[in-house]
Amino acid sequence: MTEFHVKAEFHEGGIGTLRKFATRDAAESHPVKLSLWRRVWIEEVDPAPPKTEATLRRPWEIEEPFGSCFTYLRDADGSRIATLYGRVSQRARTVGILRDAGLLE
Repeated sequence: MTEFHVKAEFHEGGIGTLRKFATRDAAESHPVKLSLWRRVWIEEVDPAPPKTEATLRRPWEIEEPFGSCFTYLRDADGSRIATLYGRVSQRARTVGILRDAGLLE
């Protein structure tokens, strides 16, 4: 399924996506204040297919940022494939289940 992105170039030179739409008509009718941007255009984009378990490279790793209330699960490429939320004990239990299943190193 194709998406239509309203993109803009900053006065400083960078490029960013302002908003994403399912149809070209919706993207063309999106209001934009042109004085904020050097130029604005609509780009047709084919979204990347979602990663499936078959495409997620193993071994998976756990990343726990100090002092945060979440834990990241990363694949062998370093991509975040999941985020665990909750109490420390709940996240530790989930990590234990993943280790018992042989998904973590």
